[in-house]
Amino acid sequence: MTDHRLVIVGFPYDKKDESRIEDEVLWQAPRSAIDTVERRDFKSGNDLRIVFTDGSWCRLRSLSRRSLTWPLIEPREYIPLESLTPPQRAAVEAFAAARHPDVEPPLVTRNACGCYRVLVMDQLTVDADFGTTEWEMTMDADGAEVEPVAYHPEDFAD
Repeated sequence: MTDHRLVIVGFPYDKKDESRIEDEVLWQAPRSAIDTVERRDFKSGNDLRIVFTDGSWCRLRSLSRRSLTWPLIEPREYIPLESLTPPQRAAVEAFAAARHPDVEPPLVTRNACGCYRVLVMDQLTVDADFGTTEWEMTMDADGAEVEPVAYHPEDFAD
């Protein structure tokens, strides 16, 4: 997913060499051609349907449906790190630093319940079987990490 297009990439799996990455572009479409994205629970429960502006559609299955649909379904307003409170910013920076020194800058959004979702992606390390690595956490308004047992329904939205 980029700012301009959705690219579906195949990662051929080589059991003898899992670090081997020879990705192949299978299909792509400009983001402006996407009208809606719907989560669907067909056979696997990880399906989605993309409806295009011309009325055509496709059905996709993803190992991580949330990762694929998250930037497409709802308009996201990313919160700049500078606008977070000092405790929130410290929590986000510590979370990112603990994952990998060279990760992309964290993406922070606010859930409907008032908690914040923090997403950190390592696009430098790609696994042929699983793609890029990402970590996420949910924090409250005070910058404290919210344990999964205390999540609100909005924190689980996929």
